[in-house]
Amino acid sequence: MSDIIIFPKIGDGLNRQLEDAMAKSQYEQAYDIINEMERHIELSYEQQLVKLEILKQVGSFIELREESSIMLNQGHPSYEAVVQYFLESLYALEQYQTVIELIDSLRSEELDHALMMQLLPLYDAARLQRKDQTEQSIDQLQHFQEWSVSRQLNYMMELIQSEQTSYGSSVRYLLEQSPLDARVQTLMIEYLLLAGAKGEVRFQKLNQQVVVDLERISHVQESRLLTEVYPVIIDWYDTNAPALSPAVREWLNEQQLIRYPLDFTDSDGTIADINTTAEAHILYLNSLFSLDEQSDFNETTDHLTIIREIETSHTTDIK
Repeated sequence: MSDIIIFPKIGDGLNRQLEDAMAKSQYEQAYDIINEMERHIELSYEQQLVKLEILKQVGSFIELREESSIMLNQGHPSYEAVVQYFLESLYALEQYQTVIELIDSLRSEELDHALMMQLLPLYDAARLQRKDQTEQSIDQLQHFQEWSVSRQLNYMMELIQSEQTSYGSSVRYLLEQSPLDARVQTLMIEYLLLAGAKGEVRFQKLNQQVVVDLERISHVQESRLLTEVYPVIIDWYDTNAPALSPAVREWLNEQQLIRYPLDFTDSDGTIADINTTAEAHILYLNSLFSLDEQSDFNETTDHLTIIREIETSHTTDIK
């Protein structure tokens, strides 16, 4: 992307560059300029709208969704314009069901006729795409058990990211009745939570019988291991072996995907405390890295119990 010339009056100078780039449809350059502007000044309401247009033109739809959502929450005065950008970003990200639901809710508001004429074709297109998604998903779910683990993982991620929440019964049945990879099971629980499924789900995972109450369980990103235990482990490596931290982070993320919603128990069968669980992970990882002399805590029976549990889920090597 192009270099940006900084004028003495930074705000005015950059704004002139921005206007020139927009007039010439040079959106990549405009993207650089408006990001530079945000480093120096607070964007005006008009400039915020220009930023949304730039994000749309460069195809940065995740950023467009985030920026327009923030503006709506902050009460941007050009509500209708921002809503349109928000819906267009959702459509581009294939979140068709959300587009349909939001436009349905907007119909009850006193919106400008011209805006509705912009949104209704988007609504119809989203419904058509949603229908195609549904037909494709039905066919794919019927052959789910025949697929490789990699394809199963990718498909569950697609269902979650596109918010296709109509297949709760099928996913629940597969989870309860089929032998599946532990990571696929985790994504299935996430999907059921997204779909608002109720009641209990029972399945085998890592040689354990698991019972999940879908109305009480936290999402994988909110689990105790991810929010309380893993930060302690990462902090230890950041301090004592920083060169290994990236590999440890990657391994922990994979482990969480494998183990969720299981936690670790100590030698008497109760949930192990945060420090003991973290220390057991460090001892285990240090043995893989040949860093046994680095840790300042001794191996206990509780540590060994947790390490044995870690070994049952160690399906990938640290790279």
